[in-house]
Amino acid sequence: MTDTVMQTEPAKVQKIIELKLPLTYLITAVVTLLFALGGLYVKFDTLSQTVTRLDTKTDQRDDRIQVLLQTSVEIKSQISAQDQRMLRAESDVKEIRADFNSLRNEVNRLSSNQRWMPK
Repeated sequence: MTDTVMQTEPAKVQKIIELKLPLTYLITAVVTLLFALGGLYVKFDTLSQTVTRLDTKTDQRDDRIQVLLQTSVEIKSQISAQDQRMLRAESDVKEIRADFNSLRNEVNRLSSNQRWMPK
């Protein structure tokens, strides 16, 4: 009869690690985990605000750079216009000098003849 009883009983599972923790340890571990997760949430929130501020500053910087680029293009066009005006003025001055020199030469030629001057 003992042989049949032993055969009908299920085999007992051996536990490799039997862990019995006091309730205070479990509560402490859960509270610690919650505080750690709360700290991470606060850090991520702070990090997200910082990223938002940096994104705003980057957008403002990009806008300022765009304005500076546009201003530099306008200034370059103004400089090229001024250069062309100076070249035109320089050629005008050369023409006036040539006219003046030709007039001076004509006056010198006429004064050397002195026929035109009254006595």
